[in-house]
Amino acid sequence: MLVSRLADQRPAPWKNGGGTTLELFALPRGATLETFSLRLSRARVERAGPFSRFPGVDRSLVLLAGEGLQLRFGPSGGVGDGAAGEELRLATRAAPLVFAGERAVEATLLGGAVEDLNVMTRRSELRHELAWLQVRGRAQLARRGRHLALVVVEGRLAVDGVSLVAGEAVMSAGATDEEGDLGRALELDAAGEGALALRLDVFAATS
Repeated sequence: MLVSRLADQRPAPWKNGGGTTLELFALPRGATLETFSLRLSRARVERAGPFSRFPGVDRSLVLLAGEGLQLRFGPSGGVGDGAAGEELRLATRAAPLVFAGERAVEATLLGGAVEDLNVMTRRSELRHELAWLQVRGRAQLARRGRHLALVVVEGRLAVDGVSLVAGEAVMSAGATDEEGDLGRALELDAAGEGALALRLDVFAATS
């Protein structure tokens, strides 16, 4: 199991000066923005500007804190949903926004800086699903695909005995056997009033 601790997450400033990114996990390990098959990161967006484009990549974006983002989409290039000029407002802790990395996206802050979680998978290799997860007390979480990651957003959460605080994450591979068994379930334990997390399931690409 891979663990991303707050102390290990080093902020990388954006070239345009509009924010910083903290990488949680990248696969294969040590991969760059040109070679990753999976990338999971947090970011702080401090001013308006365009998103970087990532051809051949599927993305999910969710706001963790802040007053929100107004997003304007440009041409899709034949990939992704929505027409050029489409606009939408992304609120904090709303459902994840899924879009193709080819899309031109311009972001405007609705208030001050925002913090977000970004998932990217190389379309030819992997696909992913991102969802909110509320945990109270003890629970089991079954693996569904090749990788399963949990990012703690609020509270404290132990995953297979590994204690995590908000901003920390774990990622585990689910070993699939011939019968389709995705391995044993993860043991979760949320102390006190519980924990709010994001669950990321990663699957092999489908033809």
